[in-house]
Amino acid sequence: DNDGYVFRPSEWEDTLSDDPEVVAFLRDVRRALFNWNHPYEKVIMPFNSGGANGKGTWAGLLKRLLGSDNVSALSIDMFSQRFPPGDLIGKWANIGDETSVGAYVPAGALFKSYATGDTIYVETKGVQGVAYDPCGMCISPLNGYARFKDKSPALLRRLVYLPFTGDFKQAPKRHIKNDY
Repeated sequence: DNDGYVFRPSEWEDTLSDDPEVVAFLRDVRRALFNWNHPYEKVIMPFNSGGANGKGTWAGLLKRLLGSDNVSALSIDMFSQRFPPGDLIGKWANIGDETSVGAYVPAGALFKSYATGDTIYVETKGVQGVAYDPCGMCISPLNGYARFKDKSPALLRRLVYLPFTGDFKQAPKRHIKNDY
């Protein structure tokens, strides 16, 4: 039950952060998703150490805008595994699940190359691996800062942490996630 609430994405995005620059950047990301044939060269990381702040709902809304067939869902720690990166092939975006709080992320070269649209080698179980030129944006919501093995400037310049300061604990709008 939405209690008469009319969903207006731009108005709702205004409530996700108290920083107008973050809100403007969220809108830029939403627009950039539809220019999927140009690498964005950044990994967007909606961040808040608590829950009920809208980052998961925002990520879910983006997935539905693109359509499930056009989105993979690797968390950043899955980029270092052998077969999951095969799911990236042909996708317009990777909008991952939240990486576990405090998780150690060994992801390195493949993760960086995906973010910048450089050729990556991916394998799918039971199929010969292939070289692939990715062009999708990577979005990875976080409840805690990711701990990367790679601490190089090359990785750090690709990461964009976006603070989600909204608080929807008292008035959750679950229908946004379910209906839109």
